[in-house]
Amino acid sequence: MTTFSGWKNPGVVICTAVLSALCACQNVPPANLAPGNATLSFGNVLVGTTSSSQTVSWQNTGGDVAEIYQLKFDDNSQFAYGAATFQGAVVNPGASAPQAPNAWPIVFKPRAVGAQTGEVKPDAFNPSGANRPLRTPVSLQGNGVGLVSVGDLSVVAAARRPIQCWTSAASPSARPVHPSCSS
Repeated sequence: MTTFSGWKNPGVVICTAVLSALCACQNVPPANLAPGNATLSFGNVLVGTTSSSQTVSWQNTGGDVAEIYQLKFDDNSQFAYGAATFQGAVVNPGASAPQAPNAWPIVFKPRAVGAQTGEVKPDAFNPSGANRPLRTPVSLQGNGVGLVSVGDLSVVAAARRPIQCWTSAASPSARPVHPSCSS
């Protein structure tokens, strides 16, 4: 430990404990942002629509501070941030982000039919400029589903519908009402 001896003022006391703590900061492990949920599953979502949102969070299990300034989705992702603006967070060791009442909503917007996967991770830095935080992504999955055209359904429904051949069996003037019925 280095002792400071530049001041000759008897009223100034240097706290060696503070100096020791400052020197020890050089060995602090970086922030480690671990997800609260390893996977978000959105289930079946109609192609061209947006799912209801699910929220993500990360806990800092490392020894240094991290500041999350945006969420990063993998390229060509069909998953997106589900709010108009992103509110970042400073995450101290042992803390989680975001803190209530804030939330980081994620939505699924399938562009194609079938199983879709992706991931999201926080873009973060250390405010002191030291080690870049370690960041573990959250896996995202959903299934894009389509509709059968209404025209196809109406043909099937018409083919299975019974045809009314007579106006009324109880009526003395019963007559065929459909051309495929015989008298």
